[in-house]
Amino acid sequence: MTGHGTGNAVSGLVGGHLVQAGHIHGGVTLHLPGSTGLPVRPRQIPPAGLAVDRDEVLADITGRLNAGTAGSTVLVLHGPGGIGKTTIAVTALHHHEHRLPDGLLWADLTHPLVADPVEVLGSFLRALGVAPDLVPDDERERLALWRSMTAPRQLGLLLESPATAAQVVPLLPTGPGSVVLITSRSPHVELVGRVGARALVVPPFDLPATTQLLAHHLHAPSPGLAARLHAHCAGIPLAVAVTAARAATGEDVVPDTTGDPAIRRRSQEDPMPDTPPAPVPTREAVREAIDALTPVARAVLLDLARVPGRFSPDLARAVTRLAPHALDLVIGVLAQANLLAPADDGHHRLHDVVTEVALAIGGPDADGVDDRVAAHRLAQLRALATLLMPARTLPPLGDTDLPAPDESATGALVPDDRAEALLWFDVEKPGLVATVRATAARGRHRAVVLMVHALRTALLLHKDHTAAAEVSALALSAARGLGDRDLLAGTLADAVRTAIKADALAGAQGLCDELAALADIDGGDLMRAKALKARAHLHLAQRRTAEADALFIQVADLHRGLGRPRARALALTELGTLRLDSGHAAEAIPPLTEAHTLLSEHPSDETYNRGRAGLALARAHQATGALRDALVLARAALSDMSAAGSPSGARLAQDLIDTLDTHRKSTQD
Repeated sequence: MTGHGTGNAVSGLVGGHLVQAGHIHGGVTLHLPGSTGLPVRPRQIPPAGLAVDRDEVLADITGRLNAGTAGSTVLVLHGPGGIGKTTIAVTALHHHEHRLPDGLLWADLTHPLVADPVEVLGSFLRALGVAPDLVPDDERERLALWRSMTAPRQLGLLLESPATAAQVVPLLPTGPGSVVLITSRSPHVELVGRVGARALVVPPFDLPATTQLLAHHLHAPSPGLAARLHAHCAGIPLAVAVTAARAATGEDVVPDTTGDPAIRRRSQEDPMPDTPPAPVPTREAVREAIDALTPVARAVLLDLARVPGRFSPDLARAVTRLAPHALDLVIGVLAQANLLAPADDGHHRLHDVVTEVALAIGGPDADGVDDRVAAHRLAQLRALATLLMPARTLPPLGDTDLPAPDESATGALVPDDRAEALLWFDVEKPGLVATVRATAARGRHRAVVLMVHALRTALLLHKDHTAAAEVSALALSAARGLGDRDLLAGTLADAVRTAIKADALAGAQGLCDELAALADIDGGDLMRAKALKARAHLHLAQRRTAEADALFIQVADLHRGLGRPRARALALTELGTLRLDSGHAAEAIPPLTEAHTLLSEHPSDETYNRGRAGLALARAHQATGALRDALVLARAALSDMSAAGSPSGARLAQDLIDTLDTHRKSTQD
């Protein structure tokens, strides 16, 4: 095109089509052979969504992109389904779109037979402007064209859920500056070796992030609701979001057990269950994660799902029967798959939704696993009871229908220190009580009775009368089913004391009557002594001290006739303590003196019981004015209580010593 004042000249060699123009007004679209005429800057990824509390992962991606590579930067974002891999990848690509001027491409590689990389290459080439009829049919030619076209370009690729590295490698751009983000439930270590990919694990939400996401769906959710959904949904953002969104519409998917005003139920007549099922997408994702495990890891997970509450390494070894090193490896695999979470002191716990899915799958040896859990818990409880109250005699194990605990797997069943053991129990209590329930449901009667007998001491020390009453009822039901009168009598006596502690005196009365009837059937003095002692404790709770006094005398006399000096001494200690607390210190001294003597002469170690009798006797002497005798006895009681590992008893003895010393010094002055 030429005109006045217009130059139009071309110098040098020109190949192909040439267009020259002076002044251009408006847009010009050129349709050249081999081109679709469509824009060649694709933008296939979806808009960025809500990325809550992902700053750390996004910063990690930015840092790796800034580091640069000779070729494309390939990052594998891996984690379980619903963890937010795609959200993070999309957010990152949008954030860095300025450094990817040639476009953003996306492909779902979930199904390798459908998502053939050759077909994906064809779609990518067409997106970059290659005419469909010019996309090579030959696989090698198509790959060569892709490599040629991407060499000068800076592209962003999002490749989702590839099954194998072979699906990914042909799709990688060849030029420097391109970014490839891969989302997967596997870290695809093969890509690390083949193309220098870097794996980034996407962690689950912590509680603050769950709370933040809940606030996006619900108005002012309570901390209780956030904590509950966080635990139930395993910190998986998709699960939290789906559950919260459905709850916000009024669906009965989350129980209103927290009194949370953010959730309103549509029907008040149909109460919700205490624990909602996990959202279907979450359960499916967990099921896929479990099925993707190796056979050993899958078997271990299904076994551990049967352990109520958190579990220690020793309990895990006892349940799975794996060697420590092998178990550590499997635990690492399960943790990396976000199927379990670490707790304190090296313990772990399965996420609620994982337990739900794993129990639904079931293992081949569920009864055997349950028995191993119960056997280990029983050994722990008996060790705890012995530590907390050394003087208490535990019933013999007998035939519990449980396997013997694997001594190589048990290690230290409970902490050796009494205070640490009580702290341990405070954490383990829900799992221990749940194990008693499960064992009772499976009809292991003797094991239940023995568990509860050992558990009762710790529960009463913790003043958890509600749990004590629950397990006491389970033990009674089990003991009645066994038909063992002696075991039933002991269980009834324990149940009476538990009911009294819970201030359930009417229930204690019924249990006393049942024990008395059992004693009448048995006809023996030992059974009668148990029944009388239980009723004496009830009379004490009812403040009928005269009746209790008379019954303790009868109990002591029965044990003397049976030739049981220790049992007589314990009855005399309770008799003397009753009189002392009733203001009859002088009358308390004879039974307490005899009790202290009997326990001092007993061949077995009665340090705690002797200290208890000696401390009561010291108080009686103090009340009658025999302060020197009281001081001698109090010091001996302090030594006994300290040796028995009873800090409360030692503290009482020391307080009495301090009082007596203060009085003695003031008298001297």
